[in-house]
Amino acid sequence: MVQEVADGDCLFFVAERRGAGTDPPADEVYLQVTLEAAVLTVEHREGGPDAHFVAAAPEAEMVTRVLLDWARQGSWWRAALPWAPLVLPAPKPVRRRWFSRSRDGRT
Repeated sequence: MVQEVADGDCLFFVAERRGAGTDPPADEVYLQVTLEAAVLTVEHREGGPDAHFVAAAPEAEMVTRVLLDWARQGSWWRAALPWAPLVLPAPKPVRRRWFSRSRDGRT
């Protein structure tokens, strides 16, 4: 799968850690690979937004090694790439528009 992302045949790949009663919750523990501007980008998250990190990877083989070590719950993957906190932009406020209809059905 990692090579398919690197080749541009797949947009992204996500590996999630599953298990009941995990801390942090299992749906907040994952590793994701994307291809952005010809660069493999790897994200990992281990809880809330303050535990979300990103790194650029030099090649698909390195990403595969990181992914396998992460899946085995090893520790090598943590130092294998230059991880940095991922800061997402604040969501834009949604402007709500309310419509009312007159009795004749027109707005």
